[in-house]
Amino acid sequence: MSMEKDTENNVFDATEKEVFEVTEKDVSEEEIRGLQVNEEFKNILEEAIFQNAEEKSAKKQISLKIMEILRKRKITKTKAVEVFKMNSLKVSALYRGKLFGFSLSRMIRFLLMLDHDIDIVIKEKSPSERFGHLRVVDNTTPKL
Repeated sequence: MSMEKDTENNVFDATEKEVFEVTEKDVSEEEIRGLQVNEEFKNILEEAIFQNAEEKSAKKQISLKIMEILRKRKITKTKAVEVFKMNSLKVSALYRGKLFGFSLSRMIRFLLMLDHDIDIVIKEKSPSERFGHLRVVDNTTPKL
């Protein structure tokens, strides 16, 4: 990464692409808080961290739903390899909640493979919020 440091002011300067690369590597907020950054970089970094955290939360919620479906259907790890068309190491990671390497779109495809509909709703953010939000809403109802 080519983040440059202004040695005179001990301040980092980076492009939005570089910030994305940092957040994609799962750099913790604590590690980033220790940096002195210029205001523009700070805003970009704050937004990227926020969005990354919401995406991780969404992936976690979707993975929990996937696991719930697999348990209800009594689908074993071996059968899940066939259903999801992926190797056993990836299936094991999914079962353990280790979601690094699983994109949000891939997780959505898993739900589709499990015969679930996905509705994506786009709406304007609340005026009181600084950024838009990513939320997962489970509208499935238990069958009696």
